[in-house]
Amino acid sequence: MRKINFSGGEPFIVKKGAFVGKLVKFCKQTLGDESVSIVSNGSLVSERWFEQYGDFDADTNEKIGRQQGQKRHLISLRSVRRLCVDYKVFQCLLIDGENTGRDALRRAESFVITNAEFDEFLIRHKDVECLVPESNEKMQNSYLILDEYVSLT
Repeated sequence: MRKINFSGGEPFIVKKGAFVGKLVKFCKQTLGDESVSIVSNGSLVSERWFEQYGDFDADTNEKIGRQQGQKRHLISLRSVRRLCVDYKVFQCLLIDGENTGRDALRRAESFVITNAEFDEFLIRHKDVECLVPESNEKMQNSYLILDEYVSLT
């Protein structure tokens, strides 16, 4: 399976998401990539963007446990956005005085999954045809991070 992920900074900043939207369409339609994803904090994602660039397969989402339910994604996203501002959740960077110190890594250990847990996940989702397993070992050193000049950062 060929796949690409757009991340780093906030991909929706450039041209209000139109640039990353065009990249997504190009990767799906022209290159034929089966999996195209974007990592975003969600603050700039709009309903209009989804209408123009979104192409989601409901059956696949249901198989992997991402049902649409009442289709209130944007309402939920806006609620999460408010929480992110108020409580700084989803913070991935280490910031001195904020989330560092001698216990920082110790607290992170509670989120690590074991190889056995990963294997159990794979067994539970064995019928999902588009699933591409990526263990910690496989993920390590398998990604390039490029800046806006397409040079390694």
